[in-house]
Amino acid sequence: MKPVNRWFILIAGMTGSGKSVLTETLIKKYDRVIIYDSKDEYGEPDENQSINVSALGSFYFRTKDFSYACDLSFRAGNCVLVLDDAGDYLAKPLESSFDKMVREGRHKQVNLIVTTQRIPDLAPIARGQVDVIVAFRTTLPLDLQNLKEYGFDLEKVKNLSIPTQPPWIGEFEYVALTPKGVESKITPHQSNKS
Repeated sequence: MKPVNRWFILIAGMTGSGKSVLTETLIKKYDRVIIYDSKDEYGEPDENQSINVSALGSFYFRTKDFSYACDLSFRAGNCVLVLDDAGDYLAKPLESSFDKMVREGRHKQVNLIVTTQRIPDLAPIARGQVDVIVAFRTTLPLDLQNLKEYGFDLEKVKNLSIPTQPPWIGEFEYVALTPKGVESKITPHQSNKS
């Protein structure tokens, strides 16, 4: 599947609000996915760190090596790079591999999905390149203020529902702000979260 344009989606929300469920739903649509997963939320990392992505038509690759994930996705092109819990490592000045990805990834058609608990934790260069912001429930005043600056309706964000018990079916709600400024409340129906 070849994306028409590169996109950068930032998914923010408190722990347990549904960021991973939405990310898993989004990446199912693509056959070329690289995941930087420092906390093993997407399964065990792949051991093969010398993958030849140019020889593969499709792949689903997980790694705990941030620079490698960025470099691999740039070499592969036409793929989705998922950076999970990015606030843990994108708060400081960006590593050269991610800086290159943010600035030049559009030409290689590398799509980005970045999840974080707090938007302000991301470096300004990363925040400045975002095409779509998805906000799950948050109640922290600093996070709400930041979302307000992007144009979100804070009452909607504060009142989004979060599942309180398994099986996590259809209870995650989020608000999305797109380049057109369209704000919409959506409830994804997903049942594979445990």
